[in-house]
Amino acid sequence: MSAEDRQRISARWGMQIAAVMAVMALAAELFRINDPWMLLPLGLCVTVSVLWLHFRFSAVDAAVLAVCLYDVATWILNPITGMYAARISLTGLCAYLLLREASCRAESISLFLKLSAGIAGIALAITLASFSIWTRAVHGAGFTDVYPFRFLFRPFGYITNAWASVWLPVLGMLAMGIYRIDRWRKVFGICWVLASVTMLLSFSRGAFVSWAVYVTVLCVSMATWRYRLVLVAVCVFIVGTVWMLFPTETGTTLAMKRTESQRQSTESRFRATEQAMTVIKEHLWTGTGNGSYTLAMDRVLNEDSTRPYTSYAPNVVVQVLVEKGLTGMMLYIGLCAAVVIYWIKYRKKKTMTAIAACLLAVGVKEMTMSIMLADGSVWILTLILLALMQTEAESGNETVKSVRLTAWIRYMPLAVGCCCWIAFMVLDTRLRMDNKAVEQACEAWKKGNHKEALQALEQTSDRFPCRINKAIVAAFAPDSTLSEGYRAKIRQQLELDMNDTDVYADFLRGRLYRLDGKYEEAMLVQQKLESEFPRNASIAYEGAVLLYEIGRKDEAAEQLRRAIWLRPDWLRTEKTQEWLTADPDLRRAVEQGLTVGLAKNEGTAHAYARYGALAYYLNRKKEATEVLEQVVNAQPGYAVPWLLLGQIYREEGKIEQADSCFRKYNLRMKGAFNNSDRAMENEKRNFGEHQLMLVDYAAKFQNWYRCKLMF
Repeated sequence: MSAEDRQRISARWGMQIAAVMAVMALAAELFRINDPWMLLPLGLCVTVSVLWLHFRFSAVDAAVLAVCLYDVATWILNPITGMYAARISLTGLCAYLLLREASCRAESISLFLKLSAGIAGIALAITLASFSIWTRAVHGAGFTDVYPFRFLFRPFGYITNAWASVWLPVLGMLAMGIYRIDRWRKVFGICWVLASVTMLLSFSRGAFVSWAVYVTVLCVSMATWRYRLVLVAVCVFIVGTVWMLFPTETGTTLAMKRTESQRQSTESRFRATEQAMTVIKEHLWTGTGNGSYTLAMDRVLNEDSTRPYTSYAPNVVVQVLVEKGLTGMMLYIGLCAAVVIYWIKYRKKKTMTAIAACLLAVGVKEMTMSIMLADGSVWILTLILLALMQTEAESGNETVKSVRLTAWIRYMPLAVGCCCWIAFMVLDTRLRMDNKAVEQACEAWKKGNHKEALQALEQTSDRFPCRINKAIVAAFAPDSTLSEGYRAKIRQQLELDMNDTDVYADFLRGRLYRLDGKYEEAMLVQQKLESEFPRNASIAYEGAVLLYEIGRKDEAAEQLRRAIWLRPDWLRTEKTQEWLTADPDLRRAVEQGLTVGLAKNEGTAHAYARYGALAYYLNRKKEATEVLEQVVNAQPGYAVPWLLLGQIYREEGKIEQADSCFRKYNLRMKGAFNNSDRAMENEKRNFGEHQLMLVDYAAKFQNWYRCKLMF
């Protein structure tokens, strides 16, 4: 065998290995396989360094390298939350480079497409089967419309909006398989149809719009009317099937603004985009760091107790500008420009426009909700699609010559991967130790061992979230368990770390001032918080406590009424009940202000749901029944109204109706896969003061700091 033949065999095997490794990356992210030791990106980096790179670098390659390496380089801006973005970008970049390597031989790309189709088929089968079980559970609970409960369906842990985004790049890959592999055309075609159906079954407006854009561009770009008619017929079949099976849900989705939740969603996205301008101006060039969107936006967006918290940005442009600044935005614009130029240059290639149409649809979907930067699988799939887009131009070169790279360039991926792996393991070890200590503190607190809880927290590091946990214990532990001056020490530590970002750092600081008897300082902090966040129930309640302690009972009653209106559970805490029982004047002032007029002023289903709960707790059962029945008819996806209605019906002796309400509450709270058909009759919804004050903060804290929160 000649040296040239050996070289060609070596190159062929190398390219097939590259294709298989790219498939492994795709499968690992699609199925969210746990990889705590970060072995996948490390293995991919090793593979990239070992294999020779045979392809010619294009402008798209340079743009992808710049975007991904920028994520790795800016990891230093936000080491903890930026760790996920750095890992995903490194994994995606390696998968991209391996596919670019495989693109030099048509058989390697065919291998990748076949394996990818198999993985997609498995995912589709599991998704559609679980969707069938989920719909039966919703219908079995007595609901005829599954639209209000679509958020309960979470295949592989994805929210439905994210799962729809996953399938857009997969559609592009499947379309490429239809074009390139004749013998597998039916398999790819069936998977394409099922993937489209899966997208539409998310009942996401963004999914419907982006899929329509993709199909329209694909249809227009086809060479003959015959193919166009076939595509139109297939798409009519897909939409018709979904509409026939779920007519109400499809009609609601296509109406765009029929339900109150749809209108609120649209309004909140416009509001988030508008409010983001403030944050963007403060960190114009570098942004606030990867993974920091929700923390950066919290003060201007998420401190209303009546609005749900979401970790997703309204669109990808806002998230890029907030997290990566203008520098990152210019890199993404450069990538888009490189893709457009490449498409114009090779637009006559067979699969080029099909993939370009898919990339356009991904962009449209990202403008309705930013999924790509929050769920790494979408970003990796998009990078894979970018690599496949260039396959048509590369695959004609079957005689491959090795490109001799200098040693430092060839082994750069390995060096970067090893450095990232070491940094990841150091940070992950620190996080594990901190979380373990917080878990020990929580267990001790539940048993009433407050001193032991405090000692456990002292083992944590000096990071800001660990100081927050110490401040929480200092703010809620009995005085007898704290050493003299402990609260002052914790308060000073919080003041040293103050960066006007985390609202609850201010909140805890004010509470520590009050507990130390420094009422003037506490009032200054409280007034500042109330002026900035008038619809935060925890802040309003803390203000009521402060005013009551300094003897300003009329103002305390007003603040307490506001807190209870924003979150009715505050009416049921032990401390509130003690106040109202001991002070009839305070009870009268609070209860008289809690009328249906508050709900009429807001005019939303959520406001009426809160009033219905208050009417029930205030023993206005007849009024509560009327209001709650209206609420569940307008918004059947709410949970508490079903529970309270069930309790009212049971008290009235309507056992069958009560069981139906409890079953619906059970579905809403536990989901469709809890394997329990029993009616939930004695669900407890009593919160302690510390739990209720921190309930809104818990999800944010975990998202911001990757650390567990006390309680």
